Amino acid sequence: MLEEKSIKNWLKRKVRFTQALLVAFLITGGIASANVVVGTGTGNGDNTITDSEVNVLGSKNAIKKEKKSSVVGDENTVEESEDVNVVGNKNTVKNSNRQNVMGSDNEITGRDQGTNSGKKRTTVDTIIGGGNKISGNNTYMKGYESLTVIGNNNESVNPSSGIVIGDNQQIGTIDETVVIGSMRPEDKKDRNNAQGHKSVIIGYQAGGKDEQCSGGFNVAIGHSARVDGWMGAVTGYNSHIKAKDGHFLSIYGAENKISGDMGDGWVNMRAYANSIVGSWNKIEDSNNSMIFGAGNKVSHAMSITEKVEEVNGNGVYLSYRSQGGEAYSDINNKDMADLAMLNGGSVMTLGNANVIDYAIRSQVLGTGNILKGTNTKESTMNSINGYRNIGTNIKNMSLLGNGNKVSETKNGVVIGDYHELNGGNNNIILGSMETREEEETRTYIPMISTDEKPKPLEYKVKKQVAIKKHKDNISNAVMIGYNTDVEKDGGVALGSEAVSNIDKGKQGFDAAVNAVSAKDDIAWKSTRAALS
Repeated sequence: MLEEKSIKNWLKRKVRFTQALLVAFLITGGIASANVVVGTGTGNGDNTITDSEVNVLGSKNAIKKEKKSSVVGDENTVEESEDVNVVGNKNTVKNSNRQNVMGSDNEITGRDQGTNSGKKRTTVDTIIGGGNKISGNNTYMKGYESLTVIGNNNESVNPSSGIVIGDNQQIGTIDETVVIGSMRPEDKKDRNNAQGHKSVIIGYQAGGKDEQCSGGFNVAIGHSARVDGWMGAVTGYNSHIKAKDGHFLSIYGAENKISGDMGDGWVNMRAYANSIVGSWNKIEDSNNSMIFGAGNKVSHAMSITEKVEEVNGNGVYLSYRSQGGEAYSDINNKDMADLAMLNGGSVMTLGNANVIDYAIRSQVLGTGNILKGTNTKESTMNSINGYRNIGTNIKNMSLLGNGNKVSETKNGVVIGDYHELNGGNNNIILGSMETREEEETRTYIPMISTDEKPKPLEYKVKKQVAIKKHKDNISNAVMIGYNTDVEKDGGVALGSEAVSNIDKGKQGFDAAVNAVSAKDDIAWKSTRAALS
């Protein structure tokens, strides 16, 4: 009994040694002769050999019509292929040539199929890991297809070329794409998560997501970074570009989002040439717009009126040129500039907690500012700089200061604090209004709570409030100084506490009679509101 056991152990050691030796030969190319078969065979198809140049070690290997193949492991199948090296268990290679497979439960099928280009059907693949499934090829093969997959449970149908390192990737019909990172098994089941072509994807759960077409020519770097569309780039944790057929979008930072619903046309102009730098920002249904900072939001920054329709085609032309590999040129720069200047949303915010909605060709700098229009009339060509200023339905306005509220007006300048101006046009204000301090109760609903329905938390803040607001619908007024005011169109208030409240068409005071003059000529009757 002991002698029999000793013989069995000796045989096992010999088999292990032989396997290791053959693997070493495969890696180094040190096999000097072909047609070497080591295996038991059962007469039921095990180790079926049809051509002479083959090396097999193991059982249940079927080799057919091969020039050169090397197989190590169990239940491997290689058919009609050239120079295929397989190491592992339950691997399948069919209709292929020059593949290298290491691992278990891998399948590579039809990699020499589907060419309309006249190129030689040549693919050189390296697959290392378990549970990988690769099938088919690009319809228009170039003749130098090469796919490298290192990882487990990756799947691709009709790929051309690329490098994949990771697990559970749905790599689709990739072409010249590099993917480093892993997806969750449930992500792989969603076909919409297939990686695009000519892209670079680095990070766990990074890549295209949520749209029917994740596009291509993209870069996604960071855990859970996602890019849909074309020529996009995301660098940062959990930042997403979610815009089918969006173009030239970029994000740098964590927890940001660019999105846009697909409108008419081949190019999604609701998500075009937008950029974010910072954290927790969002750009939605906008084009040619930028955010720098944290907690900002830009939405509906698209030209509704005053469009030059002939420029719309620039978006399509720039996409075609970029996908064709055309690099920067001055003519492309001009096309993008015309699009941004004439038809673009073209808003920019620098700061924190700013909100821009239905506004175009404007800039907002500072913290807590708001600029809004409507879905039929956007706020246009405005500049806001400061803290908690609010502009609503305004045009050609410049606001510099804190706590100003301006609405339904145009062509004006406000430099100072706590002015409230509604209606009217062409007003110039320089100075600050008198304020008082008030206590305001605010409500906060915790996002994280053990309660099913979190209870609102109340807290109090102190804020400055203007003692009075300017009269509505005043036009052509000039107010310079602290707490100045104009109550009549065309009036001028100059100096601290000055108030201009005398309208045009009034007779002046006649010192000779110590009363208002009864004369009606230009010397005594005003043609403009008073200067105070």
